[in-house]
Amino acid sequence: DDLIPLSLEDNEEDLRETPKPVYLRNCLALLLTLESHPQAISRQETGLQCLESLVRSRPHDLPDVAVPLTQQLLRMENKFGLENFDDLLLKSLVSLAVFESHFIGDVIVSDIFDDCSLHRRILGLTTLELAAQELCGNKTLQQGSVVARDYLPKVAGNKKLVESGNETTRYWGKLRHKNTSKVTVVNRFTAIA
Repeated sequence: DDLIPLSLEDNEEDLRETPKPVYLRNCLALLLTLESHPQAISRQETGLQCLESLVRSRPHDLPDVAVPLTQQLLRMENKFGLENFDDLLLKSLVSLAVFESHFIGDVIVSDIFDDCSLHRRILGLTTLELAAQELCGNKTLQQGSVVARDYLPKVAGNKKLVESGNETTRYWGKLRHKNTSKVTVVNRFTAIA
C-alpha cells in the first residue's frame, strides 16, 4: 500500500542533461556557451528549443534581454549539426521581433546593412517579413506558397494584331479593373515606424 504508482505520462524532463531555462537571461547564457564546454551541444539545443516559448510568455526581463538575444541569434551558426536549427532560430527571431519590435527592428535592419554574410542578411529579411505578417494578423501566407500568377492582372477581350510600318504588335484586349473603393484604415503601428 505504500508504493506509488509509476506515471506513464512522464516526459523525462528530469533526465535532461541541461534543464530548461526559466528566465531569458538563463536562456541567453545557454546560447553563449563556448564550443569547448563539455555540454555545449545540449546547452545550445535546450536554449534554442525553449527561447520561442519563453519570449511568447512575455517575461518581465524581455525588454532588457531582447537586444543581446537578437544579436546572439543573428551570429549563431549550426556548428553542432542540430536538427531544425534554422527553423528554431527563425521562430525565436520572429517572436522577438513581434514582442519587442521597437528595439529588434533597429538591430535587424542595422545588421542587414552591416558587412555580414548573405545568410545573415536573408535571415534578417525573412525575420522582418514573418514578423510583419504576424503583426498584421496575416498568417495565411505561411500556410501556402504565394504563386505569382495569382497576382497577375486579368486581361479581357480577344487578341488582335496591329501592324504599323514594319512592326507587328499583338494586343490582347483591355485590362480589367475591379471596382474597389479606397478605404482609410488606421495603422496601429505608426508609432513604431
